[in-house]
Amino acid sequence: MGIFSTISEGFGSTISTGWYLFVHWYGWVLFVIAGFYIVRKLYQDKIMDDYVFSNKRIFLHIKIEKENLQSTLAVEQIFASMHAMHQNFTWAERWLEGLVNLWWTAEMVSLGGKISFIISVPEKVRGLALSSFYAYYPNAEIAEVEDYMKNLTHLDDNSSWDIWGTEYKFTRDWAYPIRTWREFEHPAAEEPVIDPMAGVLEALSRAEPHEMLAIQIVMRPIADKDWAPHSEEVVQALKEEGDHHVPFLERILPFLAWGSKKTVLEAIQKGGGQGAHGEEQKQPKVMRMTEGERNTVKGIETKATKPAFQTKIRHLYIAPKDKFDKNKKSLLVGAYRQFGAVNSNNLKPDVNGTWTNYNYAMFEALEKPFVKFMIMERKHLLLQGFVNRSRWIGIDPMIMNIEELATLYHFPLNTASTPPVERIDIKKGQPPANLPVMS
Repeated sequence: MGIFSTISEGFGSTISTGWYLFVHWYGWVLFVIAGFYIVRKLYQDKIMDDYVFSNKRIFLHIKIEKENLQSTLAVEQIFASMHAMHQNFTWAERWLEGLVNLWWTAEMVSLGGKISFIISVPEKVRGLALSSFYAYYPNAEIAEVEDYMKNLTHLDDNSSWDIWGTEYKFTRDWAYPIRTWREFEHPAAEEPVIDPMAGVLEALSRAEPHEMLAIQIVMRPIADKDWAPHSEEVVQALKEEGDHHVPFLERILPFLAWGSKKTVLEAIQKGGGQGAHGEEQKQPKVMRMTEGERNTVKGIETKATKPAFQTKIRHLYIAPKDKFDKNKKSLLVGAYRQFGAVNSNNLKPDVNGTWTNYNYAMFEALEKPFVKFMIMERKHLLLQGFVNRSRWIGIDPMIMNIEELATLYHFPLNTASTPPVERIDIKKGQPPANLPVMS
């Protein structure tokens, strides 16, 4: 009983002290500030959500000519044009009206192996989207369509279908670029241009008639000042100059060795050698970089020179439960491996967060109900994020510039033998100006 009474007395003393501070030292001010912060955050989230959902989202299906003569650079310029969605808001617009920069998505969906290119944009920027694509693909067919996910918005135990999916993240800091389309070009080769989309499209084409495979890239434009300085910091860290770190013993051993020298001349010569070595170690780090390290720095600097978007990448696979093929997940995951390199960045599935699977920790039988709950929860969140084209649901977005995005999403090149992508079979053009007309 003694120990419990001691604990009780200590607890009561703590409460009394806290109450004294609360009353006499204006501790209540902290509660007021905390309460104000919570109310303000809830209010801002509400008005921001109201603004986002008040902007209707439309879906545009894009078909280009069968003989695509445009390079990936054309799509890169389209992304640059779409960056004009970025706006600068006043304090009142941002904090009182809830205005935020909106986003758009670029999607590739394979229904039974037939691949379609679809974008979704806020209705208010429909004109910007059309002008951006027609500027580089004047003969394209762009039609407004319904959302292909409109009948797949809810999943439960009674659903006849199941899903797998994940979001992607960088393996390194987002300042490091992925392997882009320019690195797939080999001017000296027999086939100078290798389409980096070929592997992705081949994976999408493997969908059976009862299956759907889809890739969704969510992009919100970001101002250069909000991300480029971080890239500069990373570059400076890689180029960091300073004395080479020499262990303490290595510093004092030359002095201790002077006592064993046979002549003063020998000691001086040895000391001179150490000094030369020291000068070498003091060389700027950039001078001691390997070729691969220099290429890494160059890649970071190049990435920071182009407009960028806050980006989320989602993969989704849907099929009937009785025909669900777990091996399909490896198709898309494997196709994305080509965009990584040792000295740059890589894209990998978010296995520990959004991947629609969950492994037990120690005891499979005991943890089975919890594992089942976690798997269903992840599926719900992924599906909700995919259907709503959300940039909030899931992991934090990455920063990717227009060159990286054009690598991941562009129309098949004419040089590539591509899977069945919806295209225009007949080239359309304007009638000649001198065409005779019957009166």
